[in-house]
This record gives sequence, C-alpha cells and structure tokens, in this order.
Amino acid sequence: MDNSADAVELSNMRPWKKVPLASPAAFTGSFARYCAAPLESGESFATALRQASFVPASKESGSGSRVWLMDDTRPAVLVNEGPKGRSCGVVALARSGQTQRVEAAIPRLFPEARAADPALAPGAERV
Repeated sequence: MDNSADAVELSNMRPWKKVPLASPAAFTGSFARYCAAPLESGESFATALRQASFVPASKESGSGSRVWLMDDTRPAVLVNEGPKGRSCGVVALARSGQTQRVEAAIPRLFPEARAADPALAPGAERV
C-alpha cells in the first residue's frame, strides 16, 4: 500500500471530482494558467501544478505523460514532458457555454493561430 502524501490525498478525493463539472471560465482559466503559461515561460508543469495544490494521479509514464487532479471544481490536467517535447491539456465534463468560452480564448491565448482545413481531421468539427 502506498502511504505517500499524494496517495492519501487521492484516496480522500471523491470520484466525481476526478473529472469535475468545471465552469467554462474555470476550464479556460485552468488551461491558460497551468498549460499555456508554463509552455511560454519554460517552467515545469509539475512546479506550476504543485504550487496550485494539484496532486499527481499517476506515475509518470515512460513517454513523460501524467495526470494531475485537484479536489475542487478545477479541471484535471494532463501533461507530457517527455523526450519528444512538452504538451498539456485540461479535462472536464462539458458545461453549457464551454464551447463559446474556448472559441473566445483561442485568439487571446494563441494570437498567431489560424483555422485548420477541416479535411485534415474529418469529424473534428463535431468534437
């Protein structure tokens, strides 16, 4: 049995908090704070997430992937800091207004972003 502080915190977490029903503002704000900011600054995702009281829910995989959870309504954060580069995303159950909030956040977070040709990923527009 793992009695580490992280394991104890995870065992006290309610199952429905692991993928929470986050508000659209929490969803996009978490992405900006825990994904976009560390990517831009070069800061470790783990450092930013630990400072915000997130707990790693999994051991880092060989590819560098890891899931981080919080026992509140902030989204789960999935990060990868592996040999092939760094990536990050947030996960939460869909809420009304989430799509509009994400669409509005993209130009602010990624000013150079351009719409991709839908033919590159058929069906992606329905996700």
